[in-house]
Amino acid sequence: MRTLLYVSLLLALASCSNSFNVKDIAFYDSYGKEYQLRISQKTIKKEYGLNKKPKIIIIATSSNNTRIFKEQMSIIHNIDAEKMSYMYVVANSNEEDRSGYYTDPSTALRILSGEEFRIIIFSEDVRPVADSSQILSVGNIIDHLTKSSSGR
Repeated sequence: MRTLLYVSLLLALASCSNSFNVKDIAFYDSYGKEYQLRISQKTIKKEYGLNKKPKIIIIATSSNNTRIFKEQMSIIHNIDAEKMSYMYVVANSNEEDRSGYYTDPSTALRILSGEEFRIIIFSEDVRPVADSSQILSVGNIIDHLTKSSSGR
């Protein structure tokens, strides 16, 4: 009986996390302007005079002080954003990190889906090409950013 209860609880939690569509998230720039992930790339391309729509990397964390978040951010900062045509959004469930693009804490909680950390890479057409609760290396990220632009 107890096993059945646990299985039912796990299935209920799984269905809740699957009902959240990450494409529906809102994020903000350092001035507080709101963007919708689904349509933001076209707006950002126009605002910054880019040649193509940027890919978006969402880095979700339970805290900016976790080892995994700090390591991932160090890796992200070593990848040329202009050359690879990407931008990143920080989703912190404890507080808003307003130093760049960010989500509110409740959105970060939904993105995390019970994890401490999550990184999602979206292509120009807002298709997730990577979704991990582990650190992605420079090579992994570049591969996903390249894959998303070439349609591989």
